[in-house]
Amino acid sequence: MSRPGELVQIDATPTTVAILGPQGVYVPAVILSAIDIYTRCFVALRVCVGAATSREVCALIAQMGRPTVSRAGYPYELEHWHGVPQLVVINDDQMG
Repeated sequence: MSRPGELVQIDATPTTVAILGPQGVYVPAVILSAIDIYTRCFVALRVCVGAATSREVCALIAQMGRPTVSRAGYPYELEHWHGVPQLVVINDDQMG
Protein backbone atom coordinates (compact mmCIF):
# COMPACT_ATOMS: atom_id res chain seq x y z
CA MET A 1 0.00 0.00 0.00
CA SER A 2 1.11 3.52 -0.67
CA ARG A 3 -0.12 6.95 0.30
CA PRO A 4 -0.60 9.87 -2.14
CA GLY A 5 2.77 11.27 -3.22
CA GLU A 6 4.74 8.33 -1.83
CA LEU A 7 5.34 6.37 -5.05
CA VAL A 8 5.59 7.88 -8.52
CA GLN A 9 5.93 6.45 -12.00
CA ILE A 10 8.35 8.30 -14.28
CA ASP A 11 7.59 8.12 -17.99
CA ALA A 12 9.50 9.47 -21.01
CA THR A 13 7.31 10.12 -24.07
CA PRO A 14 8.93 11.24 -27.35
CA THR A 15 7.09 14.05 -29.13
CA THR A 16 6.16 14.05 -32.81
CA VAL A 17 7.04 17.73 -33.16
CA ALA A 18 10.65 18.89 -33.26
CA ILE A 19 11.61 21.96 -31.22
CA LEU A 20 14.36 24.52 -31.73
CA GLY A 21 17.43 23.31 -29.85
CA PRO A 22 20.26 25.27 -28.22
CA GLN A 23 22.39 25.23 -31.40
CA GLY A 24 19.57 26.70 -33.52
CA VAL A 25 18.57 23.44 -35.24
CA TYR A 26 15.36 21.46 -34.86
CA VAL A 27 15.72 18.40 -32.63
CA PRO A 28 13.22 15.86 -31.26
CA ALA A 29 11.98 16.44 -27.73
CA VAL A 30 10.97 14.13 -24.90
CA ILE A 31 8.30 14.85 -22.29
CA LEU A 32 9.22 13.51 -18.86
CA SER A 33 6.27 13.04 -16.54
CA ALA A 34 5.98 11.91 -12.93
CA ILE A 35 2.60 10.30 -12.15
CA ASP A 36 1.44 9.53 -8.61
CA ILE A 37 0.74 5.80 -8.32
CA TYR A 38 -2.06 6.26 -5.75
CA THR A 39 -4.06 9.11 -7.34
CA ARG A 40 -2.91 8.70 -10.99
CA CYS A 41 -2.43 12.49 -11.20
CA PHE A 42 0.57 14.23 -12.74
CA VAL A 43 2.99 15.46 -10.10
CA ALA A 44 5.57 17.09 -12.41
CA LEU A 45 6.21 17.56 -16.13
CA ARG A 46 9.43 18.47 -17.92
CA VAL A 47 10.34 18.84 -21.61
CA CYS A 48 13.91 17.95 -22.51
CA VAL A 49 15.75 18.31 -25.79
CA GLY A 50 16.98 15.07 -27.33
CA ALA A 51 17.01 11.90 -25.26
CA ALA A 52 16.10 11.87 -21.58
CA THR A 53 19.20 11.55 -19.42
CA SER A 54 19.62 10.77 -15.74
CA ARG A 55 20.30 14.48 -15.18
CA GLU A 56 16.86 15.35 -16.58
CA VAL A 57 15.23 12.70 -14.38
CA CYS A 58 17.00 14.14 -11.31
CA ALA A 59 15.72 17.61 -12.25
CA LEU A 60 12.19 16.16 -12.57
CA ILE A 61 12.44 14.60 -9.10
CA ALA A 62 13.67 17.92 -7.69
CA GLN A 63 10.73 19.66 -9.39
CA MET A 64 8.32 17.30 -7.61
CA GLY A 65 9.36 18.73 -4.25
CA ARG A 66 8.69 22.34 -5.19
CA PRO A 67 5.31 23.79 -4.16
CA THR A 68 2.79 24.28 -6.95
CA VAL A 69 0.39 27.20 -6.89
CA SER A 70 -2.26 25.47 -8.98
CA ARG A 71 -2.90 22.73 -6.45
CA ALA A 72 -6.17 22.66 -4.55
CA GLY A 73 -6.40 24.85 -1.49
CA TYR A 74 -8.85 26.63 0.80
CA PRO A 75 -11.83 26.80 0.31
CA TYR A 76 -11.47 23.83 -2.06
CA GLU A 77 -9.98 20.39 -1.51
CA LEU A 78 -8.91 17.84 -4.12
CA GLU A 79 -10.88 14.63 -3.74
CA HIS A 80 -10.86 11.44 -5.80
CA TRP A 81 -14.09 9.63 -6.61
CA HIS A 82 -13.47 6.26 -8.28
CA GLY A 83 -10.10 7.57 -9.46
CA VAL A 84 -11.49 10.78 -11.00
CA PRO A 85 -10.08 13.96 -9.38
CA GLN A 86 -12.54 16.73 -8.55
CA LEU A 87 -12.50 19.94 -6.48
CA VAL A 88 -14.91 19.93 -3.54
CA VAL A 89 -15.96 23.00 -1.54
CA ILE A 90 -15.07 22.42 2.12
CA ASN A 91 -16.48 25.70 3.45
CA ASP A 92 -20.10 25.88 2.32
CA ASP A 93 -21.33 27.99 5.25
CA GLN A 94 -24.34 30.01 4.10
CA MET A 95 -24.04 32.56 6.94
CA GLY A 96 -20.47 33.64 6.34
